[in-house]
Amino acid sequence: MNVSEKIKKILKNNGKIGAKAAFKARILPGYNVFERIMGSKSEDEKMFLCPYAGTGDVYLAGMYMNAFAKANDIKSFVVVVIGNANFRIASLFGFKEVVKISHGDADYLIRLVMFLGEENNRIVVMHHCPPQMHCGILENMRNINEINFTDLFINNVFHLDLYRDRQLPQSTFTHCHLQEKIK
Repeated sequence: MNVSEKIKKILKNNGKIGAKAAFKARILPGYNVFERIMGSKSEDEKMFLCPYAGTGDVYLAGMYMNAFAKANDIKSFVVVVIGNANFRIASLFGFKEVVKISHGDADYLIRLVMFLGEENNRIVVMHHCPPQMHCGILENMRNINEINFTDLFINNVFHLDLYRDRQLPQSTFTHCHLQEKIK
């Protein structure tokens, strides 16, 4: 069942007018953003959504996306980030496709993810506690018993090894390599 069919099924099961109005105002715009980015792509291709404006979060996520895709047998993905700065950060990692969106569009996509629930199989949220969700408890556990942001991020989003599975930016390797040749 694709995303469009899942949405229709949920709406059909809830015939209240208020739910339909809320859907049109809060969920449908997220579906439109999703279709704009993913509409022409294969059903197997995933969206890796970085729903925050912080460049450090995008950098950290970028270090683990390829290993995450490999561990979860994801053959192809699109990295979606907020704004120009995050676009530049994500581009450092040499991903096949990076798309920048507005903060509002990221909010709409998160609402779509929440609406679809477990039925969602194409949008992967690359954060342990996206600020738009307002329902996670993980961020409240930060700094308790020495649990830091990186631990929460790596263990709850990616389920990977902090050191073994990371990938450093490709342009950093190139820059370091050139510096070595100059010396």
